[in-house]
Amino acid sequence: ETPNMIKLLWISCLVVVGVTAQKRKPAVPDGPRGGGAVFKKCGGLFGGSIGGSDRCYDVKINKLQVQIGPDGTNDDVTAKICSDDKKTCCETPALKATFSDDWSKNDLETWGKKYFGPCKDKKFTIKKGLE
Repeated sequence: ETPNMIKLLWISCLVVVGVTAQKRKPAVPDGPRGGGAVFKKCGGLFGGSIGGSDRCYDVKINKLQVQIGPDGTNDDVTAKICSDDKKTCCETPALKATFSDDWSKNDLETWGKKYFGPCKDKKFTIKKGLE
């Protein structure tokens, strides 16, 4: 009777281990900011390979949102976007749309990447934030 009891216990353990191995946690879906930042070394010599203990991440700008003050403007407005170390900068063409009153007082202007010209797919390495 004891050998049969051991066999039954052994089979029970195998079934539990088999069921546990098959249950996997579902993948966590990407959030509103995608899969998250991928950090890399920065600072130091040669782009962080020697003496760099800081961590940075790369971003691309997808949207620019600006709250206009009480005066507004009829002038052409561009945006200069720089990484926080100021090693990478770029300037958009004039941000304007054909059939709207851009930059009018107290508006909230939102511009998508199709208006960014050379900044459209530019990567910025960020340590603290954009300027």
